[in-house]
Parts: sequence; C-alpha cells; structure tokens
Amino acid sequence: MSQTKIPQRKLDIVASIKDELESYSTVGIVQMEGIGARTVQKLRDDLRDRAKIVLAKNTLMKKALEQSSLNGAEKLSELVKGSVAFLFTDQSPYSIANYLEKNRVKAPAKAGGIAPSQVIVNKMNTGFPPGTIISELNSVGLDTRIEGGTVAVSKDTVVLEPGDRISVTLASILSRLDIEPFLVGLSLSSVLDKGDIIVREDLLLDFEAVREELMFAHRMATTLSIESGFLTTETAPQVIGSAYNKALALATVLGYISEESAVKVFAAANNNVLALARAIREVNESALSEELLNQLK
Repeated sequence: MSQTKIPQRKLDIVASIKDELESYSTVGIVQMEGIGARTVQKLRDDLRDRAKIVLAKNTLMKKALEQSSLNGAEKLSELVKGSVAFLFTDQSPYSIANYLEKNRVKAPAKAGGIAPSQVIVNKMNTGFPPGTIISELNSVGLDTRIEGGTVAVSKDTVVLEPGDRISVTLASILSRLDIEPFLVGLSLSSVLDKGDIIVREDLLLDFEAVREELMFAHRMATTLSIESGFLTTETAPQVIGSAYNKALALATVLGYISEESAVKVFAAANNNVLALARAIREVNESALSEELLNQLK
C-alpha cells in the first residue's frame, strides 16, 4: 500500500518552523482566538525588532517541534491547542508578555461570541428619533426615555457578564451606539525558556512594583551592611565614616585627646564644668569665680 505523499508546501513550512525553533532562545505560544488579521499585522509590525510571530496549522507546528532539537519541545507540543501561533524572541519573555498585555485594542461585540468581561451601557442620549429603536433597547434590558425629541438610555445598565453569549440584537445595539466594549490583542499564554515552561500568570509582572521592591531590598541590605561593618565597594565610605564617628564619640567620652578629638573633648569638658557650676550655684553662689558666674548667665 503506497503512503500518501505529503505536499512539498507543508514540508517547507515544517522545515521553516524547525529552523526558527532552533534559532531563538525563547519560544512562546500565542493565543489567536477572536483576533482579527489587522490586529495581528499591527502587533507583528510593532514587534518586528523584538519578536517574530509565525502562524501555521497545529499539526505542522507539532511536527516541527517533533523534528527539532529544542530542549523541552515535548512539553511545548502539549500546549499547541486551539487557535494558536508561535512567537520567537531572544529578548526577555516577561517584557514581551507585558508589552502584548498593555497593547490591546478596542473591539466590537460579535454576535454569538462569549463576553470576556462585564459590559455596561452608560446613561446617554442615543441621538435616535423615537421608533422601533425603543423596543430594541428595551429588549436588551435598557430603560429609555425621550429627551429633546430623541431616545435616551435613562441609567447605567449591565448588559453582559463574563461568560454570557452575545445575542444578535445586543451586538447590533452596541454597534449602533458606537460601543466597542472589549479589548483584544495577542496573549502570550506560555513560553519555553531554556527548557522550562513559564505560564502566563508568571509572565505578567508589575515592573514598577518589582522595581520598588528591589530598591527597598537594596536600601535594607545597604543599611545592614553598614551596621554590621561589612565592606563592599558601595558601602565602604559609609562603613568607614560610621566607624570614624563612633571612634570620635568614644574618644570624647573617655577624654582621649588627639588632633581629631581635641575640640570635642574640650567642649565636653567645658560642658561638664558648667553643669557642675550650676549645681554649686544652687548651694553657694559665692563659691564660684566671677568668670564662671558670667559664663552661666
């Protein structure tokens, strides 16, 4: 029995993907469900110098993984499900994932689709004259009233909850009201980085929060280093300065006179003399010299 000959076009696609798999340090799985061609092309252009997106049938993507020498290819192959594409990059997968998350675009509600998030129609004047529009708005749960000869939505109303299926009527109403309630874009669901799978939840980081945490940790480490006298290139000036100040303070308390401590030792001694003179003055002012009495004024 003769085997079915695989079209050369498919062989070429598999070979091309295999080369990409072995050429980049990180390979990601991008979710493509519900993403329009224009959105994909825009993000491809934006990512041109940072990452490459390759679309192909899942069977061809898995075949390329099977033939590649990529460490962890088997684990990544298990994640090639549904409408997905490969993303190849040599940059940090965290920066790529966060870039994609922040660069989403508004999209209309499509009839038959599933709402990914809650949708609220705010109180507004629709600008439409009274007519069948009133019954259509009412049919999707929107309260109406006439304002200045046009139909208005009288209060903010939730028309969709996450997971709800979008009806034809509601999709039409939202479109006519120029409401694009959803944000769509590419989502990096997982990546294979140096043989390890990193899932979306771990890829999305609040870089500002991480930066603040690192700065706080640096301050705490520097303080501990200075307090414990641990010398590093960064802490040496503070450690030496702290030691000098402590030595000077000790010399002052002990009355040890050196070139650096003399001024402080004599100042401390003078303060002690004045404190003693004040105590004597309380008992017998005549016991003090006129010079000391003048200093106490």
